[in-house]
Amino acid sequence: MKRKKFSRATLLFGLMLVFLLSSCSFVRIQNVAVSTATVSVRVPDSGKTYVRTIRSGAIVDVFSSHGGSYTITMIESEEYINFLKDLRSEIERKLFSEGKTLTAEEVVRLTENLKQIDSSLEQTRLPGATCSGYVPDFDTVVVVISFDDFNANWSLSCSSGSSN
Repeated sequence: MKRKKFSRATLLFGLMLVFLLSSCSFVRIQNVAVSTATVSVRVPDSGKTYVRTIRSGAIVDVFSSHGGSYTITMIESEEYINFLKDLRSEIERKLFSEGKTLTAEEVVRLTENLKQIDSSLEQTRLPGATCSGYVPDFDTVVVVISFDDFNANWSLSCSSGSSN
């Protein structure tokens, strides 16, 4: 009987030792933009990419069982993509249904708008802003999401760890 208790105690001690010797790290993502942001997150302990939607002012922590390389990438929201598609459809409808009543200047302006919308839609297919680096064991990397109104684009900044 004593041998069983000793084995359980040894097992318990071993598990505690493994837990204490193992490391953990966090990637903390803070959205300081005025709108909701969606990001993909790849942390060191997994080959998986997680998608997180973070509302304005919110902070999300993503756990990793050990340090290593991480990557955060912005994903354009479906709401924005759908808005662009709806706007394009509305302009196309106006061009085709009211084409005979539009002036040449209006047709040129609407055609230019279509080109800009198509360009914006094409940009949504490209990878967004990215932040990557190395998070040490027992450490936290802080990634801040912001939106640059002047340039109309998202940005990510890594404030600790070794970033690229």
